This record gives sequence, structure tokens and C-alpha cells, in this order.
Amino acid sequence: MSSTTTFVSAEEMEIINALVADLVEKTTKMEEFHRTPKLTLSPNFVPGRTTRFPTMEEKIECDQRSVYVGNVDYAATKDQLKAHFENAGKVVRATIMLNKADLTPRGFGYVEFESAVSVAKALLELNGSKINNRKINVKPKRTNVPGHSVVTPKFLSKKPQEGATQVGSRLSGRLSKMPAVPRSSRTVQ
Repeated sequence: MSSTTTFVSAEEMEIINALVADLVEKTTKMEEFHRTPKLTLSPNFVPGRTTRFPTMEEKIECDQRSVYVGNVDYAATKDQLKAHFENAGKVVRATIMLNKADLTPRGFGYVEFESAVSVAKALLELNGSKINNRKINVKPKRTNVPGHSVVTPKFLSKKPQEGATQVGSRLSGRLSKMPAVPRSSRTVQ
């Protein structure tokens, strides 16, 4: 093996030292970047509020300060809704619900007030009022209970025929046609 010695001129050495200094600076910046925690802020971020989910008690308390607004005009904005309900009290938030697929308004929304007193005032004064020449329905907001469905299945929504007992769908029609037997004439053997 032969060993060759290479000499570097002073100019080349300055360039190499500048490149090394640049690499060291970039490395320290990258290490600093990876050391700091990353915060992704949601569009609904409020300084001072924690990011945990609300408890059931907090949901109930919030719902007691909120109203459901039905029959909202599709061209109405949440700012119009908020301005309309300011007559009842200080509005914290107004929301118009949208379809997930195409982001078009669904025709209803919610208004959250600062106090529950404003809810009563909104129910009395603003139910039947108009936004964009469309009469709105104002009702107290109900609290969603996890695991509880408000949609009644079709088989439960059918009313049984008059006089029928809940034996089965095929038998209920036949039982309703049978004559009723008075209790006194029943014999036990």
C-alpha cells in the first residue's frame, strides 16, 4: 500500500470549514426542531380551554343554555342566526348543521347562550319569528344520551290492532277476531 499525501490550499480549507460550519448549524436547528413538541391547533381552539372531551354534566349544562332552531333558511348564515338571537341574550355560539357529503345546509341549527334565562326568553319571543322571510321553530335543545337511539324501528312504531294482544304479528289479527270470554264463565279443571 502506498500512501499519498494530498495538500489542500488555504482557499479550499476555508470553503471546507464554511461547509462544515453550515452543516453543524443545520444539524443543531434540526435537533431543536425535533425536541420541541408539535401542537396542532384545531379551528375551534380557545386559549385556556383544555382539549379533553366534556363530561356528561358539562354537556347537560351546555344543552340547558342552548336552543334548537328548525326550519332555518338554506341561505342563512351562522352570523345572521347569532344576530337574530342576540335579542334574547348574549350568544356564545351559533351553528348551522351541514350535510357531511356536500356541505350544504340541513335546515336546522343550534344557538348556545351565556345563561339559561336567555333560553326561556328565546322560546317565548323568537319561536315563530322569521329569518330571511322564513318562519323558524325554536325548541329547547335535548341532550344526547350515548347508546340511546331516538329513531324508532318500523316494527316497533306500528300500532297493534284494536283488541289484539302482543303475541306475534301473525296471531294478532286472528286474536282480534275472536270473541272475548267473560272472566266469570271461565272454568278451571
